[in-house]
Amino acid sequence: MQADCHRASLSKTRPVLWSGFLLLFLTGCLDFGGQDEWLPPEVTNVHLEQIKHTTLIPLPAGTKGLAYLVDNGGIDGAMAAKVQIPSDKVTELLAADIFTKGSSESITQWIGPGRPWWKPEELVSPVSRTLQIKGNQFLGCILGTNGGDHFLYITWFDT
Repeated sequence: MQADCHRASLSKTRPVLWSGFLLLFLTGCLDFGGQDEWLPPEVTNVHLEQIKHTTLIPLPAGTKGLAYLVDNGGIDGAMAAKVQIPSDKVTELLAADIFTKGSSESITQWIGPGRPWWKPEELVSPVSRTLQIKGNQFLGCILGTNGGDHFLYITWFDT
């Protein structure tokens, strides 16, 4: 009788155990990555093209990449960047959708804060915009000047 109870108990727990092992195996095989960060001189034109492609911001010719951060640490993607815009191209940038169609509401998810290069609080006369792009992708920008140069802080995330 006791052996029968033991067998019945094992037969009920086997599916739970196998499900647990399967879940551990599957999640162990997933690569959630982490964060990749590039700083000068590592920020290249290839990175600027990736920023343009991801965010749909038409960065003008002469834009200089100062920092690029990509978060591959989960199911949802995220990216942050800091670029310097040539002063004579700021008007061209302001014609982009983020500035013409975006709202002045603050974006809630930023991956840049806490990085030594993420200092939008140092900008003079900053212009902030947020915009939902391509489905559940959100874009946030802060454009302003510091020391006479124009800087653009960009954040993007997919939910």
